[in-house]
Amino acid sequence: VRPWPARALCLLLTPLVCGLACLLVYCVNWLLDKLLRRLGLYSRRTNKPLQSFVSIALVTLLAALLVRDESGWLRSLGIFWLGLVGLNLGAELLERIA
Repeated sequence: VRPWPARALCLLLTPLVCGLACLLVYCVNWLLDKLLRRLGLYSRRTNKPLQSFVSIALVTLLAALLVRDESGWLRSLGIFWLGLVGLNLGAELLERIA
């Protein structure tokens, strides 16, 4: 149990730190996009598909870590997310075949 000033500080700092982490992810994504364009490996007009791939990959990595958790509901949340990603990949594959 923390005193009220420490709780208020955590309450104010948490959104700030999360926002800065998101900006850092976007910056890394921008640098990756720039590098891939320079190497000729990425030629789309926008980096939205790359940004979507990076975001989904990070969340899937987190879900894979949750699958190893001892808590039942966190494990089921990770399994659920990985199942959804698998269904999405299967649907993409079927769409490309058709």
